Amino acid sequence: MRGDSEVLRRSVEISPEEFEHAALTVLQAAWAEGSEKIAFEQRERVEGAGGEYEIDGVLRIRRFGGAEIVVFVECKRHGRRLGRDHVMAFEAKIRDCGAHKGILIASSGFQSGAIEFAQSRGIATATITDGRLSYETFGLGPSPAPPSAAGFPRWEIFVHSVTDQGGIGWSLANKAHPDDLREWLLSDT
Repeated sequence: MRGDSEVLRRSVEISPEEFEHAALTVLQAAWAEGSEKIAFEQRERVEGAGGEYEIDGVLRIRRFGGAEIVVFVECKRHGRRLGRDHVMAFEAKIRDCGAHKGILIASSGFQSGAIEFAQSRGIATATITDGRLSYETFGLGPSPAPPSAAGFPRWEIFVHSVTDQGGIGWSLANKAHPDDLREWLLSDT
């Protein structure tokens, strides 16, 4: 699932605690059926050359008989799209602590320059959305909530990318669609 949507630019109404928990839960669910061993810690304190940092989430993926990939996850709940400066600050934490990769998750999306810069540095940018936005009805007035039997998740994450044509695209990352995220996490970039 790829595309570009105004929905990913809207801020979601969510408390800071619920936002962090939802974002990290969606990431964990995407790995629930993977063959790699994964350990996930929330709010981990990590020591770097510049001091100690509290990282929202740290994924440790074990591969190849014990090799470990360390991925930092930061959740940013802001009322406007995040800019390049947020990505630069996150990159500094990743490098200072020796992590391999990072995923920056926003509640209101990213400016295109931030996505481009992040991709050039091997950092994934993602936006959390209300999973019920996947449910659409046609008619007069507001759409009703999806029926519970439909199985729509409460929250979903869309990972951004720069397309071959220079535009910004996205792909859904959840338990039902983990492939693009998993491919990025296990790649060398």
